[in-house]
Amino acid sequence: MASGNGLRPQIARIGDYMIEGQLGTGGMGVVYKARQISLHRTVALKVLRDNLASDQVYMQRFFYEVRLLASMEHPNMVRVFEAGRDRGSIYFSMEYVEGSDLKNCLDRRKKFTEKKAADIGAKIAAALAFAWNKERLVHRDIKPANIMLLPDGSAKILDLGISKKLGNSEEMLQTSSGVMVGSPTYMSPEQARADQDLDFRTDIYSLGVSLFQILAGEAPYAGKNAVAVVTQHLSAPIPDVRMYRPDVSGKFARVIRRMMAKEPADRYDSWEEVEAEMKAIVALPKRRFRLPYFGRLVRSIRFKIAVILLLLLLLIVLGVAFFAGNDAIRQRKNAVPAAGAVTGLEKDRKEAYRTLRAQYLRIFDKQCTEYWSADQYEKGLKYCEAPNLPQEFQKDGLFAEEYRADVMLQDKINSQKEAFRKRLDAQKSALQ
Repeated sequence: MASGNGLRPQIARIGDYMIEGQLGTGGMGVVYKARQISLHRTVALKVLRDNLASDQVYMQRFFYEVRLLASMEHPNMVRVFEAGRDRGSIYFSMEYVEGSDLKNCLDRRKKFTEKKAADIGAKIAAALAFAWNKERLVHRDIKPANIMLLPDGSAKILDLGISKKLGNSEEMLQTSSGVMVGSPTYMSPEQARADQDLDFRTDIYSLGVSLFQILAGEAPYAGKNAVAVVTQHLSAPIPDVRMYRPDVSGKFARVIRRMMAKEPADRYDSWEEVEAEMKAIVALPKRRFRLPYFGRLVRSIRFKIAVILLLLLLLIVLGVAFFAGNDAIRQRKNAVPAAGAVTGLEKDRKEAYRTLRAQYLRIFDKQCTEYWSADQYEKGLKYCEAPNLPQEFQKDGLFAEEYRADVMLQDKINSQKEAFRKRLDAQKSALQ
């Protein structure tokens, strides 16, 4: 074993455990795959780093984590077995879980269906509801890397290393400095502010961000550094997951949006409510995906008139073919590929619009994010009031009609504009 991993290079055994290999590292220590000799079972063994083992503050934190884990026993949480010391090393053993965490799945570009993401969300919500109801425990680091997907399809929460048990004097001592704890990409606004009165709703926010990511393939907020990301969690508009995954249902998009509400009071009132929403999504009947534009087109009067005219034309063609003989029949057969070509052109047109729309949205979101990060709300407002639309979207442009009918895209622009206006008003009020 290499030195610096938390174990002395020559040690291959700690207490009752024979080390078999390293699984990962964290801020407090190293996790190994080990064999418990007395019980003949494979475990995950977490060992405190050598440079922290002599620090009483870190030792208190370590054993506090062990006590928290030992009090938790739920099918969707890892189990802890025991803790101890051996030749200067401090450790505890826990359940060894076969599978892959969600971050690894994302790194492999694995795509999650809506129902699978909701099923994972329901299981994690059930585990966190158990932890909250039993011990008033807040995890504070819910993210894809801490959610393990097992081969049987179930999910488990990993690493309660920075969990906070409300009302515990040891934990309050650890966090009374107001230091921000957690992962910036998944951090709730109140956690980013280092608020002292965190409750289960901060984990609801982080789970919402995680579900957004495993559906969209990327996190809702990105930036050049942690500060830029945290700033967006505090004040940037909540993006719609359907901008990245149009096949996600409106119901799931609304659930994620509510989970990611900036104010805790605007989120769900309990984990049980979140779990129920996830199960309802899992139970949704299978549906064939329809683009929103196509759905509006089907309901439009112009579409219905076009269908009627097409049917009349078909009747005329059949009549001509019937009375005109073989020549007319051959003409009708020759017309079939032409009709197919028109259909192909329509499909190509829709695909071209979707591609151009996605390119424009990436530019629009990037520009708005830069204005947010630089507190340039007035420039952002002007940008949204007169967005630099592609020439194809402008009047008499190739896709002018599609753009006018694209309510979702225009709502996105208007939402950003309203957010910049509010921030600008607040900024001006603060200066007066």
